[in-house]
Amino acid sequence: MCGKTMKIPAGWLNYSSHGQELIDKFIAFKVPLAMNKICVPPDERFTPAHVIKNIPIGLIIDLTNTSRYYDPCEFVSQGIKHVKLAVQGQVVPHKRLVKRFNDIANEYFNDSANNGKLIGVHCTHGLNRTGYLICAYLIQMLAYNPEEAINLFNVKRGHKMERKNYLESLLSMVPGVQVEPRRASNSSAPNRAQAGQVNGIPNRAGWRQDRSSERRDTAPRAYGRDSRQQDDTAPRAYGRNWRQQDDTAPRAYSRDSRQQDGTAPRAYGRNWRQQDDTAPRAY
Repeated sequence: MCGKTMKIPAGWLNYSSHGQELIDKFIAFKVPLAMNKICVPPDERFTPAHVIKNIPIGLIIDLTNTSRYYDPCEFVSQGIKHVKLAVQGQVVPHKRLVKRFNDIANEYFNDSANNGKLIGVHCTHGLNRTGYLICAYLIQMLAYNPEEAINLFNVKRGHKMERKNYLESLLSMVPGVQVEPRRASNSSAPNRAQAGQVNGIPNRAGWRQDRSSERRDTAPRAYGRDSRQQDDTAPRAYGRNWRQQDDTAPRAYSRDSRQQDGTAPRAYGRNWRQQDDTAPRAY
């Protein structure tokens, strides 16, 4: 009995391990399962070692929405680049993800050092998400007719794409036209899901509003270390431990006395208090 606890993904055994080369650029395959994580019957195994040995790839684009099936280091240690582009299953991939996929593929193909090496693309079954993004590349980047791209992928993969919403989205694409992701307007802050990434790369500051704009139409406020300006005319002047309470001029205080009217400061003895507004009392 196998002692490993992780189960084989649902439906994984129903699909062939990989398809055929597609226009000398891509090859689609189902997710390889590491032997040390998941127990698979010997004649059904498809592991990272099988991919490295049997498929001439230089880059893997992993579309699964998890990282539990294998360790990318198994590929990286053998000189195969690995890019994680997590795509939710059963939902049509967002335009941002399509553009990110196209950018990754174009950058790879434009590097002459990668000549002769395919891009391997996989989701869980290597069919719907994989087929959608490869077909989108054929349509948008290489101007394939949508039906032609879908039929070509189905033949080369050996299985037909199944999800109706994926197919409808592909059929609505215009050959040679890449649809740019919609950007949030300046009138409101974008949510984190939209602006958390730029072309798929995390952008931690992108979702925040620009806080540098002035909140008033006149002039920025001036503050001392321990004081705040409370009107729009001029900054107030404060002593270290005192606050100005009128809008005319700062009050003057002695160390041990407080001015209580707008005329003149009172005089106090060390242990006495003045109780009227005329003159200090003698005691």
